[in-house]
Amino acid sequence: MKRFTDRVALLTGAGRGIGAATALRLAAEGAAVVVSDIDAAPAREVVAAVEAAGGQGLAVACDVTRRDSVESLFAEAAERFGRVDVLVACAGVIRDNLVHRMTDDDWNTVLATHLTGTFLCAQAAQRLMVERRYGRMVFL
Repeated sequence: MKRFTDRVALLTGAGRGIGAATALRLAAEGAAVVVSDIDAAPAREVVAAVEAAGGQGLAVACDVTRRDSVESLFAEAAERFGRVDVLVACAGVIRDNLVHRMTDDDWNTVLATHLTGTFLCAQAAQRLMVERRYGRMVFL
């Protein structure tokens, strides 16, 4: 038996990079994965790789800075798999790393994605997890 057999993991920012690698690893360990990214195309590619390896996946476009988008993501996950056991909040953006060059809009985008996005996803995940009395959250 694999470590995540019969578990559902939802990952944000999982269309590429660390999020995609984590989704593939969790799927290899038996989890059904919900792969979300602001852009649906790379999320679909990750799910295609999961399914090609015999796993289960669902790709969902999600803007983690918007409550309605996050709520829709978790609703789709719950509808497809019945629950969410693991949240991996990996969505992030990078703007110019020299602070004196960052605009207010750049700064607000980074904060909204990293902080507000994580909060909104944790809140949505916790609603489902408390109901089942089980859940794990990982914040990257």
